[in-house]
Amino acid sequence: MKKRHVFLALLLTAFVLQILNTFFSINPFPGLEFLKALFPALLLAASFLEPDTKHLRQLWFFRVGLFFCILGDYFLGIPNTPYFYPGMAGFALGYLSYALTARPKSSFPFVFLVALSLSALQFLTLNLGDPLPTAALTVYMLIISFLLAGGWSQWLDRRRLSNLLAALGFSLIYISDSLIGQDVFGFVPIGPIPILLTYAFAQPLVTLSFWKGLRGA
Repeated sequence: MKKRHVFLALLLTAFVLQILNTFFSINPFPGLEFLKALFPALLLAASFLEPDTKHLRQLWFFRVGLFFCILGDYFLGIPNTPYFYPGMAGFALGYLSYALTARPKSSFPFVFLVALSLSALQFLTLNLGDPLPTAALTVYMLIISFLLAGGWSQWLDRRRLSNLLAALGFSLIYISDSLIGQDVFGFVPIGPIPILLTYAFAQPLVTLSFWKGLRGA
């Protein structure tokens, strides 16, 4: 079997698994954390197949990011345990590493200002009182704003299909994490389904953007 077929099979398997995880999360059970962590683990395995050797530095930043996402998914997948902040830290480090895969140029300052404005508007809708969640959310929103801006700025500067896939994936990550913020700290419960469904599409799109067959597109 050719490597590209294995790559696509791993992406599809990971996506289907995350769809199942989405519905399992309605009634969490012990052991679900391992299934959730398996989702980014399968994508990490896929990243070693048919990589674009001309962009290995960016690819390794992505792989490091996926490793931290595995930790984030594990901690946030444990039902009824106080691991929200460790999970949040895992994703923060993961997405910061993702952001380092982008090499934006002239358009970045403007796009980053737009992303920060969106995050600031969301921040005003959150019910934050204690210093810890306020500080944690501030740092986290700066990271995902940087991620969102880096993805779209890179696409605006280069206009390649791979950059567009990464930008769309980063956008869905931003939306998913924004929904988590509203669910945990907002006034209206969101629930796991929209959060995990957007995440299910986000990570495979970013992984696909590093596929050798698309990097020249």
